[in-house]
Amino acid sequence: MSPKHSLIGLPLSFTFMLAAVSPALAKPPKLSTVETNVSRCPEKEPGAPRQCYPHGGFTVIETKTEMSDFRLVVREGTGFQVFLEAAACAEARYQGAIQWRQFDDQPFAVIQTLKCGEATDVPATKGKLAKTRTVVVVRGLAGFEALHEDIDAAKRKNATKDAIDIADRFLQRAWPKIEEQRMAADASAQKQAEKENEDEAAAPAPEKVFPASQKRSR
Repeated sequence: MSPKHSLIGLPLSFTFMLAAVSPALAKPPKLSTVETNVSRCPEKEPGAPRQCYPHGGFTVIETKTEMSDFRLVVREGTGFQVFLEAAACAEARYQGAIQWRQFDDQPFAVIQTLKCGEATDVPATKGKLAKTRTVVVVRGLAGFEALHEDIDAAKRKNATKDAIDIADRFLQRAWPKIEEQRMAADASAQKQAEKENEDEAAAPAPEKVFPASQKRSR
């Protein structure tokens, strides 16, 4: 059974051992956004799922059918996956790009714009959606799974900006604990390095061994 993890994916057993660090000491995160154009990601053969090259350890996978599109983000080797679909969306068509919201160049959330609607079987419009509306979904990545928001673009003047603000506010609430864990990890690594240096200094010097030709006769 895999160990339970804390907010940013560190084992809880490690989290409980953290030293107390004042939130006032936490440095503000460096935030950025990177886009991946999923429509340009490779597919092994026509009609096969698209699989983008990993970004920050996360991979986007897309499958298309006549009725709907499906996108998810996975992290290989961890079992993590999150679907980029809106709860009230019967069928979906995704915008080409997916946005990665990052702190210190590490993605913690994804933002995806999609068209929701109802599929039609009318031959002239088959494969298209009727009664469409635009939805922007915000999903937290590994360690931030509690971040889960759907934004109706018709009710927001700038839904994409609102999505970024929602992700950033979520991170800001968690940031003091994240910085606390990072500072504790750095302190632990430094202590381990100091111990290794002390052990190396305390170790007896190796005995010199001279070749037989250099040994003095008695």
